[in-house]
Amino acid sequence: MIRRAQQLGFSLPEIRELLVLQHEDGETRFHVRDLLRAKVATVRGKIRKLETLEEQLTKSLRKCERKLKAGGDSHAGRCPVLDEIARRGSDEN
Repeated sequence: MIRRAQQLGFSLPEIRELLVLQHEDGETRFHVRDLLRAKVATVRGKIRKLETLEEQLTKSLRKCERKLKAGGDSHAGRCPVLDEIARRGSDEN
C-alpha cells in the first residue's frame, strides 16, 4: 500500500494518514475523497505550471533557431535568449 500511495504522489505524512484511515470505520471514504480531491488539484496546478514552462522554453528555442539561421555559422552577435534571461533577472532584483 505504501509503494502504491507513493506512486500516486502521496507524501509520507499523507500515507500515514491513509494507513490510519484504513483501520477506522465510519465516514473514512469521505475523508479519503477529500484527500484525493486535494491531490488532484495539486497535480493540475503542477501541470499548468509545466505547460507554461514548456511554452516559454519553446519560444526561447524558436528565438535561438531564428538567430542561428539568420547568422549562419557565425558566432558573432549575442544570444537573444541569454540577453532576455539577464534582463529578467535584473528586473526582479
